[in-house]
Amino acid sequence: MSQTSSSKINTGRVDALFVGRGKAVRKEDCALIEVRPEGIVGDRHAGALKKADSRDRGIPRGTMIRNWRQWSAVATEEMAVIAAGLNLALLDGALLGPNLIVSGIENFTKLPSGTLLRFPEAVLFVEAENDPCTHAGKAVKLENADVDPNRFVKAALGRRGLVGTVHSPGMIRVGDIVEVILPSN
Repeated sequence: MSQTSSSKINTGRVDALFVGRGKAVRKEDCALIEVRPEGIVGDRHAGALKKADSRDRGIPRGTMIRNWRQWSAVATEEMAVIAAGLNLALLDGALLGPNLIVSGIENFTKLPSGTLLRFPEAVLFVEAENDPCTHAGKAVKLENADVDPNRFVKAALGRRGLVGTVHSPGMIRVGDIVEVILPSN
């Protein structure tokens, strides 16, 4: 990770990309993704609107609202900490259902809302921390029989990555450098 003297920009790297076409947590591995204002082309979470769920406090489930979860991302370094908490040598990031796996960005999950992730051809907007859930825990258990999905939630708390929206359309490729631009105070 490098940092400029203004403390506003950090850099990392795209390690993996995924598109979710079905209902399974695990998504399909791909070398590049196209992001548009409505989200990632071909991904099940794309769209300007989504149905409210348990994460949308104060809004009845099923109500159509602005889609603030067009993409999700996790960090390689944080997945290693989750793996250690589950007594696993390695955690396959695809089991967590992200669209992006990045590396080199310290405290990735704790980046604040309003942060921009700038790639060479696209920009993503961070909306919120992605809370761990038992759905991902169950996906991890499918390949690691000793993992309790509830233990996964505890191990992943504060390390489950981020969710957000597309700020500027374009292509994102494995190996791209990503600049982290923090919101101004």
